[in-house]
Amino acid sequence: MNTTDAEDGESSHTVVVQYRATSGGWKTSYLSTVWYDSSESRWETNFTPTTSAITGDYDIRIMVNDTDGSSTGWSTYSDVLTVTNNNPLFQNYTLSRDSVERTNTTIISVNSTDIEDVESLHTITIELRSPDGSWSTDDLSTIWYNSSSSSWETNFTPSTTAELGLYDLRIMVNDTDDATTNWSVYDDAVTVSSNPPILTDYSVINYAKENGMILITRDTESGQACEENNLPCILLDNEAIFKIVTEKLQNF
Repeated sequence: MNTTDAEDGESSHTVVVQYRATSGGWKTSYLSTVWYDSSESRWETNFTPTTSAITGDYDIRIMVNDTDGSSTGWSTYSDVLTVTNNNPLFQNYTLSRDSVERTNTTIISVNSTDIEDVESLHTITIELRSPDGSWSTDDLSTIWYNSSSSSWETNFTPSTTAELGLYDLRIMVNDTDDATTNWSVYDDAVTVSSNPPILTDYSVINYAKENGMILITRDTESGQACEENNLPCILLDNEAIFKIVTEKLQNF
């Protein structure tokens, strides 16, 4: 700000500055003490809105007093300053496991930061994309804020029919002023695999698979394990044997 006076030098004046938000009266709380910058030959003040400041356009008004007590009165300027919201920032993510079998769970944890908001007030969006699929929240639980770990978390539990392979991950953060980050995308973030046979004779099943053999078994669980892991198998359980016997009896 610059002033002039027939009797006084500019630096001897007293300059008063006030601001006004879109709603409310004239204030000075966001302003520093007004000082004269001799290197720039002008009056200056810092305007520093707090994290709770109203966003939008601000008016300012200025009054100059000289050493004789004379005053210019207020000079008002509309929409001189605009206060905006600081966008939130996505910080990082972690996985409790970067490889998960179908029906098992890995926890995705996310951290964010913001100048105005505490992390727990953010809204976090997490999506996954299977190798041949599109972005989705399928198999993800509702996201919650874990105060003990100070992070946002969701459970990823691929279903029994979930596509196998590498999944991409993307994350977006929204704050309480509806500001948002861009998507943060991570390729091949987590691997979904099939469950190995949960049987004591897994070695037999695996041997048959590795050697291109067809497993013939009476054990129902072994047959189920073969089916779940795409292994060739003939199941001769009680039902199958009864069917064979019934067909043979028809020949008599």
